[in-house]
Amino acid sequence: IDGDNPMSLVDNLRNLPLYLTQGEHDSLVDITHSRRMVETLKKLSFTFKFDEIKDENHWIYFDNACYEASLDWFDKYRRDLFPRLITYTTYSPKYGKAYWVEIKELKEWGKPADIRAEVKTNNVIEVKTKNVAALSVKFPKSLLDPARPVVLQWNNEKVFGGNWQSQA
Repeated sequence: IDGDNPMSLVDNLRNLPLYLTQGEHDSLVDITHSRRMVETLKKLSFTFKFDEIKDENHWIYFDNACYEASLDWFDKYRRDLFPRLITYTTYSPKYGKAYWVEIKELKEWGKPADIRAEVKTNNVIEVKTKNVAALSVKFPKSLLDPARPVVLQWNNEKVFGGNWQSQA
């Protein structure tokens, strides 16, 4: 069930804007779920907008105004293809790719696999994982100094050090 619960996957939104809209009196989806998500997003300082439509039900989506408002809001954002910090959770390697990192294999099936990857100063890439048996890191060239070697650390262990430009 957790794999279908948006709260268990909220870290995946770190580098993406999110627009939530829901009718105040939604009879199919309890409004408290959206309100709880909003509180979580606030605590994480993620970029989002929440429109709770007063006196409306679930059927607000039949009105084009919902779509127009969200598209207008999204229009001011552009996706960063190479964020310095990535946090990502998945329950399957099939959905394991996030920007320049990929979870290739889980240690234990049915449990979440978490990754936190960050490009630090001095060409150090620090990767911390839980329940990950294998991963792939595609060095984000735009975040690295080509004149310096790169160091890749996985769970506090150095797994690569050297000329990163020769890596395919």
